[in-house]
Amino acid sequence: MGLGLLMAVYSVMQFIFAPIWGGLSDRYGRKRILLLGVFGNALSLFLMGLASSYWTLLAARSLAGILSSATLPTAMAFIGDSTSEADRGGGMGSVGAAMGVGMVIGPGLGGWLGRNWPSCARPWWVRSASCS
Repeated sequence: MGLGLLMAVYSVMQFIFAPIWGGLSDRYGRKRILLLGVFGNALSLFLMGLASSYWTLLAARSLAGILSSATLPTAMAFIGDSTSEADRGGGMGSVGAAMGVGMVIGPGLGGWLGRNWPSCARPWWVRSASCS
């Protein structure tokens, strides 16, 4: 049940906050919100690496869902703003393809890092560094 909650809280936070971030990117600019999402996600991943209990891990995972949800709607809006109508589908398809590759490679790489290194926190440190 604990692992299920860790997985679910991330998705629930993204579901709740993605429309909010989309509206904020309309109001305050795409680049600011996109940077906030990327660096906020890196910070939350760093905090996951520091987590010493289930509850601190759950809080960091919640924060990751809240802050990382700023990236996708803002990136899609940025693509919509900066491409012609003819190229828009290709740009959004490229973002979707990159996400798909990350979902395939990420868990395997994280499992390898967690298994072959002395610390279970290693995947979080590597993922945090790759975001920033």
